[in-house]
Amino acid sequence: MTPRERITALFNHQEADHIGIMDHFWWEPLAEWQKTGSMPANSDPEDYFDLDIRKVGMDISPMLPRENVEDTEEYRIFRDEFGMLNREWKKKQSTPELLDFACKSREKWHGETKQRMEWKDSRLDVDGIRAAVGRWRREDRYITFSVLEVFEAGWRIVGPELQLEVMLDDPEWLHDLYETITSLIERGFETLLGAGIELDGVWLWGDISYRGGCFFSPAMYRELVMPYHKRLCGLAKRIGGKTIYHGCGDNTKIIPLLIESGVDCLQPLEVKAGMDIFQAKRDYGEWLSFMGNVDARLLQANDLPGLEKELKEKIEFAKRGGGYVYHSDHSVPPGTSYDTYTKVLEMARTYGRYNNISE
Repeated sequence: MTPRERITALFNHQEADHIGIMDHFWWEPLAEWQKTGSMPANSDPEDYFDLDIRKVGMDISPMLPRENVEDTEEYRIFRDEFGMLNREWKKKQSTPELLDFACKSREKWHGETKQRMEWKDSRLDVDGIRAAVGRWRREDRYITFSVLEVFEAGWRIVGPELQLEVMLDDPEWLHDLYETITSLIERGFETLLGAGIELDGVWLWGDISYRGGCFFSPAMYRELVMPYHKRLCGLAKRIGGKTIYHGCGDNTKIIPLLIESGVDCLQPLEVKAGMDIFQAKRDYGEWLSFMGNVDARLLQANDLPGLEKELKEKIEFAKRGGGYVYHSDHSVPPGTSYDTYTKVLEMARTYGRYNNISE
């Protein structure tokens, strides 16, 4: 089977030749593998490791000028296109530290930021996307339109704490923010379709939970977030495709609402936040596919016996009846050796094979 045939079958809860294979990477292991010659310099890991899914995207930021503020041996401070001031450490694994945000009031939103969220052709590299999709179509990859959903994009604009305060104190502003983001994404999607670019699905990125559960109540999700999630999931349905939803943290209590919103596949099922593929598939496998739940801490420890146990037990359960794609439970972390990772992919394809279907 081709990658596109494989992922389509699995997302339709059908068995394929083997489970799907997808992953994401921290920059450190890729840099180390390329430095040591384990993989070619400047190589694309999705191509090099023959992963099944590809992504195209667009700029949904206020398109503020990027600016380097401070650069030392230990860290770099910069302002990005969302207006976030970030500190990025150079010698240790860490997500960027969030130091400041450009839009910190309703007045700032209406006075400047919202105007910057208007459509511009430069938000989409249509020619570049067309060329990439043409190559991936020849390889018959599964291609997704990959964007931040409203909660994730929202906090990048106004900051995480302020967004949660606004959910309680000023829902009218929140709806305006989310409507603006959603309309921009819809315009980008329509532009790609109008340019004749063929897509298979949508990949939404939004961490609405942490290890203790969702950042807000199910009732607030239904009132404030779900209307926009439904519209974004509806983009995939327009083309007969599926929606993958990336959400770190413990999403257990919000899963039924994600299903109601139109999500078809949940990723990455973070182990250290308590997500469990066994329980998730038993409870929701009729409606959802799953991608992930392979503990990245075992990759970082290069614990091959532990990884083999993890992969064998989880894959042999999760693959039944389709609906499962291999992925780490976040991203491949620093410290993971090249040999470990290639053995993991080999084991995933071996344990993920469906014996009753030929390659």
